[in-house]
Order: sequence, then structure tokens, then C-alpha cells
Amino acid sequence: MPNHYHLCLREKSEGGISKFLQKVMTGYTMYFNKKYKRSGVIFQGKTKSQHVANDAYFQYLQYYIDVNPLDLIESKWKENGVKDIEKALKFLGDYKWSKQKDYSIYRDIINTFDPIIINIIDEYE
Repeated sequence: MPNHYHLCLREKSEGGISKFLQKVMTGYTMYFNKKYKRSGVIFQGKTKSQHVANDAYFQYLQYYIDVNPLDLIESKWKENGVKDIEKALKFLGDYKWSKQKDYSIYRDIINTFDPIIINIIDEYE
């Protein structure tokens, strides 16, 4: 996504994720500022986190992260469904930051993304 990213992380020790993100974001900021001869912050605001308390949410979260870039080509796809499944699958397959290049497994998920599920998940956020 051009203005944010999603990570699904498991904490090994108390405060581990916070420490990891602080180091990565500070290190990247230093790299970016040096490379482009600039100074200052590059990330806006605080990071947000959501505890994954059950298996159902964890499984949903993996798909959500993978298909979230559809917002770039169809902003209301979660509410209204995807109008052109083939276009959506091609976009996801070609998406620069995709972790997978074969999105055919998401056809049914994209096609039947249920707004009720979104509402339930939104309660966690």
C-alpha cells in the first residue's frame, strides 16, 4: 500500500514487537534520510496493533492482508464486492509488494467477501 503496511507478527518475549518495530523504523528512516540527503521523520503517527486472540481472526487476517491492495483499484470492494474478478486477480498477481504471485486461490474469497465478516473484524480494530 502506498501509505501504510500490514505485518502479522508473533511476539517471542514481552515488548519484543515494539522493540523490533522501533529498530526497523528508526533504521529505515536513517537509511532513507542518508540516501536522499534529508532529515526528519518519514512515518506519520504511531504504529497501530491488534492482538489476534483466536484462530478465526488469525486465518481471516492472512487473507485480509493479501487482498487489501484491491483498495487501490476498487475502493469499495469490501462493501460492494469485486466487479471484475479477473482484473482483481491480475492486479494482485502483478502487485509489486505481493508475497504471492498466484492469487487464483483467492478467487472465492474475493468473490464472496462478506461485509458481515468485515463488520465483525472491525470490532477488533
